[in-house]
Amino acid sequence: MNSNGFLVNEDMLWDYADGLLSAAERAQVDAYMAQHPEQQLRLQSVLADRKALMQLPLDSPRAGFADKVMAAWVSEQVHERAVTTADKKVLLFPLVLGSMLVGALIAVLTVVFSSAMPAAAPLDVQQNLPEISPDAIMQVLLNPVTKTVLFAGFCLAFLGLLDGYLRLHFQKVG
Repeated sequence: MNSNGFLVNEDMLWDYADGLLSAAERAQVDAYMAQHPEQQLRLQSVLADRKALMQLPLDSPRAGFADKVMAAWVSEQVHERAVTTADKKVLLFPLVLGSMLVGALIAVLTVVFSSAMPAAAPLDVQQNLPEISPDAIMQVLLNPVTKTVLFAGFCLAFLGLLDGYLRLHFQKVG
């Protein structure tokens, strides 16, 4: 680095060798090299590598090569979009099932707690509803069949989400 903070890096040396620098940038590199003669070895190495690369024979691609590359790219894009859409649909089922189970649980708990608390002012809607005792609701919730169905539903929702996540993860990795 010189006094004004200018530092020559490998990319800049390659751009210098390729003639891609502006006149001002080229002057800065020349000034830097004059102040740091030890860096001339780096520039000489880049120039030698560039010369060796320029001497390699260039093969022209076969006819239709670009068309094959573009067709493969388009096919890959179409496949990726189709798989992504299918995976989003796979995630939809467990999300809906889980939402339904959570909604049902919230509804039952709302009924349990609202019937257990005394109402400050009865509404007409409450007068038309049948009386449900908290004990009856707790019996339903503590019933082994209810527990099994809720547990199985949550397990299915969890496994569905896990399956969708793993499909998306391995699709991105693979």
